[in-house]
Amino acid sequence: MLVAAGISLSISGCGARRARVSHAVNWRPTDRAAAAVYASLFQTGPSGITVISETQARQDGSHLTGPIWVNLSEPRPGAYGPELRTARLVGRRGGLRLWIAESTRGGICALLFRSRVRAMASARAHGIVAACGTAADLAHGAAIVVEPVPRDGPAFGAGVVPNDVAQVQIILTDGTKRTAPVVSNAYLVKTRRPIARISFSLNGESTRQFNLPKGAR
Repeated sequence: MLVAAGISLSISGCGARRARVSHAVNWRPTDRAAAAVYASLFQTGPSGITVISETQARQDGSHLTGPIWVNLSEPRPGAYGPELRTARLVGRRGGLRLWIAESTRGGICALLFRSRVRAMASARAHGIVAACGTAADLAHGAAIVVEPVPRDGPAFGAGVVPNDVAQVQIILTDGTKRTAPVVSNAYLVKTRRPIARISFSLNGESTRQFNLPKGAR
């Protein structure tokens, strides 16, 4: 199960059954102060994401593997997502891959791919799940949580955070606390229990990036 956190979240993904909304990050390429917040966006090299049309998805979707994004001809009204030309690979763990990208609404995105999702569910389903935000909030990042099935199994947390954040704090549903290091504005961590909260500190201020509602614990 995939759970994503972002402001006015636009989310699509194979196997995604539920999405919860929290906060995301402002990103304005024309604003030098904002542009300096996510240094990893200036990395070079191919993203490894394959963009296909809806027609290709209908014809070949059941056979495609790897990170796939469907270029929808008629997106849902008000929906938005990543500017894929800006996507940069910032994390890899086992079969998981994590990218950072600008969003189409001036925000920041975290994109996650799970290699065990072998085929696309439909012509409008991406092989990647994305949490994207608008330009409303500058410093909260974007997070995606892969919840365990069954509920007491291991979980994954992935996200992007601003420059100068060295680690994120994670609280599991059983109350256990741990930290995860941040490299290239990103973290990707596996936990032994479901994740209840992800937060980080910057300039003496604590920011809650993901929070699982108590009724879902």
